[in-house]
Amino acid sequence: MSGTANSPDSTAGNPNELYSSLAVAGATIVIVCIVWNVIRNRYPSFFYRKAYATNFGRDPIAPDIRSADGWFNWIPYTITYDTNQLILPNYGGLDMAIYVKFLGYAFWFFFINMILVCAALIPTYATGPNQFLAADDPNFVRGMNVITLSNLGSNDPKTWVAFASVFWVTITFCILIYLFWKDSMKLNFLDLTRDGARARMVMVHNIPDQFATSATLNNEFKRIYAENNVVKSIVNPKADDIRDLQDERRKNSDKLRVVRDLIAQGAERPQHRPKFIPGLSAKVDSEEHYNSELLRLDQEIDEKRSMLLNEGQTGNDINTREGFTAFNLRSIAMASSQTNHMDPHDFLTCEPAPEPENVFWQNLDVNIHARVVRWLISLTLVVLLFIFWAVPVTFLQGITSLDTLSRLGPFSFLAKVVDILPKFVVGIIQGILPSLALTIFMALLPTILKAIFSISAPRTHAKLDNDVMKSYFSFLFINVFLVTVIAGTIFKVIQKIIADPTTTPTLLAQGISAQTSFYINYLLVNLAGNFLFVSRLIPFLISRLLAKFLSKTREEKAKRDIPSPIGINIKITKELILFAIGLIYLTIGPLISVFATLYFGFSYLTSKYSFMFSITPAQDGAKMTPTIVTIVTCMMILYQLIMVGIFAIKFFEYGIIVIVCTPFTIGWYIYLRRRFRRAFMFVPVSMIPNAEYPREELEAEADKYVDPAIGPQSEYGPKLEIIYPEEAHPVPTEERTNARKEVEMESGLRMVYSPGNSPKPRST
Repeated sequence: MSGTANSPDSTAGNPNELYSSLAVAGATIVIVCIVWNVIRNRYPSFFYRKAYATNFGRDPIAPDIRSADGWFNWIPYTITYDTNQLILPNYGGLDMAIYVKFLGYAFWFFFINMILVCAALIPTYATGPNQFLAADDPNFVRGMNVITLSNLGSNDPKTWVAFASVFWVTITFCILIYLFWKDSMKLNFLDLTRDGARARMVMVHNIPDQFATSATLNNEFKRIYAENNVVKSIVNPKADDIRDLQDERRKNSDKLRVVRDLIAQGAERPQHRPKFIPGLSAKVDSEEHYNSELLRLDQEIDEKRSMLLNEGQTGNDINTREGFTAFNLRSIAMASSQTNHMDPHDFLTCEPAPEPENVFWQNLDVNIHARVVRWLISLTLVVLLFIFWAVPVTFLQGITSLDTLSRLGPFSFLAKVVDILPKFVVGIIQGILPSLALTIFMALLPTILKAIFSISAPRTHAKLDNDVMKSYFSFLFINVFLVTVIAGTIFKVIQKIIADPTTTPTLLAQGISAQTSFYINYLLVNLAGNFLFVSRLIPFLISRLLAKFLSKTREEKAKRDIPSPIGINIKITKELILFAIGLIYLTIGPLISVFATLYFGFSYLTSKYSFMFSITPAQDGAKMTPTIVTIVTCMMILYQLIMVGIFAIKFFEYGIIVIVCTPFTIGWYIYLRRRFRRAFMFVPVSMIPNAEYPREELEAEADKYVDPAIGPQSEYGPKLEIIYPEEAHPVPTEERTNARKEVEMESGLRMVYSPGNSPKPRST
């Protein structure tokens, strides 16, 4: 075979892969946009969800459909849409606004650096000498690798250009994280200074035994903060038994609604065997059976609830060691969140109260000692997963190229296939296959990590999301970057390393540059994925299919239109790994800056549009800025160290000077963290609206933090989502905010059951 499968690096830097990936990604984007623009106006309540649904009253502001209508009108409307005033006030607004800000700054970072690298680095690299070496020389480069750092020879004077670019990238990066921190803090201030009842609530952890009832905890806080400043305290009971009964009740209630809907449609009254033992149990009327089951369960729940409430007032052994307290002044609530109330300080600690739906009620019963043990178990499992996950990723990256597969016995026939297929088709397969395989395989990780960290019994969903985010990024970085670079390089040059081990450093350095094409393809795959995300075509098709084939009632069909909330922690993690790849390769393979700029520009556009019209975060209060800044700073330090290593391999003696960028970056990070982090977590007292709040509203807010297990039936039954009719658009903000069931019925609004428990309305 002529120069394809026989050469270990025959496809290294092959421009056909890039052209093919561009063609496939471009065609995908065009097709998706055409289909999306055609069908979104036919199903506006699905594709413009937030314009017609209030998210249970928590989204007071909706975008204007008419301004975003048309093939291209949505682009300027999205760009000019005020994030601070129009996205921030809605549920999850702070997390969405921070996410959008990061994408915007990432775009400008790569755009500014793209101007430099395209003007300076690419012409410099293109005239390098290594492209003219003999084909068997370890330093020989071809194709796309001609415009990478690997084309410069040892101690080449042109390396000074790459040397200078490291300082430029470091400076622009430091400016980026400063502006991002500053804007995030402003967003946080805007969010925190909106006066409301929840801002006066704190979550109390590790309550000592002597204060483990609502009355004793309330008295202790009155002793510390004065009686007139404490409104109400709640210590949550151990309610797992009731929670199990409520789950059973919910299942029976769902079945009863299905039965009643079938009867209303004129179907024969359904019957079933309750014991599911054919021949041993008689059929019963389904409606009567589920009604009787609900009555039985309601009676059991009421009895257990009454016993729990009565005993919980006097016996601390029936309560958890977690609770909530409402203060009449925000300044006191903020002070309590930063105060050690007892010695040792791990007891009776407070933090600003999360949204009620953000709380893992079932995890509040885990004491401090069990929580430590559970955390160690989770950590051990994550470490084991780290160790073993790299094995399949290494194998996958090593074999998902036609070149490598053709050298494996069972797949040797591919050598002939490659010769037969047109080069364009081979380029498509070679360019897309590795990136697509890796993307699909890594998509399994979030679910696995979430299950592992759930073992640690986090108190809030936000805590779980942050733990998953940090670990998921580590997995992505190690497996998508480190393992991909090392495995992808070694598999291609293993024969040369065996023949001459002394060439290993040079070959690995060349291999890092050679992976530029792979990561450009990876960016293109994810770029096309952004347009699939904003179009919601896949969720639309799934909802139509489920509504047609797996939905028995009108209620079930209507529920299919409700979008699943987005795990914003997973989405931002994917953005961070792509930012890291673009950053690390800015100097090594400068062409990547063009595609990183395109990616983050379109990611900003598509993500912001989705947040405006359809997507809501699963939880509010993640406050990801400190984690984002820490991660990108670590990536900048890694970029600097990699450049020092490459300069050393190329015998560029002045390259060691680049190391001064590392302590500068670390010092800048420490300075920004000290300046912004505390102010980001706790709003300054001087900026807090400190007027007293109506006591009745504070008590009502505190009641929202009663465990739903001991609340009334309405707290664990099916919840109604408000969907305004399409002819009602635009819906006035006041009506969206104050809508109630009676108003909805009179104004002809549709109401659709939501899956699972709905959170209570956000106080404003």
